[in-house]
Amino acid sequence: MARDLSALDAYLAALVMRLKYYRLPVTAASQAYIERLCDQAAVTNWVTKSVATAAFLDFEEPFRLSCDALGKI
Repeated sequence: MARDLSALDAYLAALVMRLKYYRLPVTAASQAYIERLCDQAAVTNWVTKSVATAAFLDFEEPFRLSCDALGKI
């Protein structure tokens, strides 16, 4: 279910992306928050546009190719 984002959600979004894409261990409550935040249209739009406009360096390619930034592995 979508809900309005708060300033705190926006502040934590970068941290949430690191927790998600580095697959760091989190509590069940934290995982639920990560999923709720990532389900927001604004966050999906932000990630999609970031990936589309990113300029990757050669040494980053193995990581980028091994894990889709949109969460599809």
